[in-house]
Amino acid sequence: MDKRTAGVNEERNKPTDPAVEAERLEEKVEAIRDNLGGLVGELDRRRHRLTVAGKRALPYVAGVAGTAALGITGALIWRRRNRPSRARRMLAALRRISAHPDRVGKSEPSVIRKILAASGAAAASMLIRRLMERPAATGTASARPPERARRRPIGLFAPLLAQRTPAGGGRP
Repeated sequence: MDKRTAGVNEERNKPTDPAVEAERLEEKVEAIRDNLGGLVGELDRRRHRLTVAGKRALPYVAGVAGTAALGITGALIWRRRNRPSRARRMLAALRRISAHPDRVGKSEPSVIRKILAASGAAAASMLIRRLMERPAATGTASARPPERARRRPIGLFAPLLAQRTPAGGGRP
């Protein structure tokens, strides 16, 4: 096997003196401490730069926040002063009523309301149908549900469907 093959290292395999090994470990620890000291120093410099920059930016942030607060307050005061009085709003509403009396009290439901109403009605009818098909509770343990009654056709095509049902009572 070649000396440079992975996994073979003569220095590791040699028995060493404990004093030499301790000195080598101390040197490694010292090198790691020096490296760690440099990293901590760099982190401290960066922290200091950020806090100083934050302290420098504080007056600008306070100025922007103050300007925004003054602008919002001014807009609210202007809106309050320029808002028509209650009497003027009532007069305008009466003018609209007299101009278009056909629009008074009529509102068309939105598409979403129509969809919700249709789905609610469908869910309610399914729930009622299932509740009606349940057997009445008689209080006895041996009560068996009755056979499902044959559904009679309902609606526009009821006469046609009633003619097609077989005499035995089954469904077509």
